[in-house]
Amino acid sequence: MNVTISTLTPLWTGGIETGKVDRLYETGLLGSMRWWMEALVRGMGGTACDPTGQQCLYDPTEPDDGICDVCRVFGATGWRRRFRIEVLDDQTRSIWEDNASLNIRPPERTRGWFLSPGRMGNFVLHVQGDQASCAQLAALLLFLERWGNLGAKAQLGYGAFALQNRETIASIASWRDISSTTAPQDTDLPDLRSFGFFRYRFRPAQPGWWTRLPGFERVVTQVRPLVEQY
Repeated sequence: MNVTISTLTPLWTGGIETGKVDRLYETGLLGSMRWWMEALVRGMGGTACDPTGQQCLYDPTEPDDGICDVCRVFGATGWRRRFRIEVLDDQTRSIWEDNASLNIRPPERTRGWFLSPGRMGNFVLHVQGDQASCAQLAALLLFLERWGNLGAKAQLGYGAFALQNRETIASIASWRDISSTTAPQDTDLPDLRSFGFFRYRFRPAQPGWWTRLPGFERVVTQVRPLVEQY
């Protein structure tokens, strides 16, 4: 399965050097995909272990071989991941050249935040695995395109994307193999049943204040072409 992706906001997957992304790393994409898969599966009544706590351990003597719905796809101790992903035709590039974080501080504010130079552009995510796993991953990507993200720094708006071959991915997508055990909700773990999704527009008190940020001039000429093509 080849998934053609266009970034809408910077994509951050981490890298060898702290604070820099020299290319798209599959491990960074996998981490975000698994996190969202866990939340979705719990919300659908399936089973998803806590990867930071009591993780699954393959044991053929246990019910379902001791593997939750998520680990059955993403792997666990004694059970290999049912798929592999590879970034192909990576046409992304850093949204500004010097790789320094951009300090965002609204007018009359003493504090703000920093935006790291993620990557924007097009790439192909090649997914190779069994039919059931690819079907679930296709469904996951359709959900993430509309409501989620890929990579890290979602709290800063990073990782929004568009599927250029959406119809093909939709024809593959399926959640049929989720166990739907109506598992009880655990408030300590991400669960779609406790999520809220909103779309809203707002009008800033000082229009265009971000265009006067220190350093903005050096990046706007690089970012605008990447955004306008979508």
